[in-house]
Amino acid sequence: MAGLAFWLPTLLAMVGIKLESVVPAWITVGFHLALYATMTLLILRWSRCMGWGPWHRFALSAAGLVTYAWHGFL
Repeated sequence: MAGLAFWLPTLLAMVGIKLESVVPAWITVGFHLALYATMTLLILRWSRCMGWGPWHRFALSAAGLVTYAWHGFL
């Protein structure tokens, strides 16, 4: 689902279709809020597991930075 949330708008933009013309804004906002809440809960759960260390925190922050940079180009 997370991949779909990020790749669908990108693919639609590449062919010249705006997401707003396909899906109502309130559905998009609700979907993203649910996605962010789910990811927050999963990360909190995973971070409490034995073996969670500095490399996991680095990977999490690097993924966030790369995603932020990617959205900057859209």
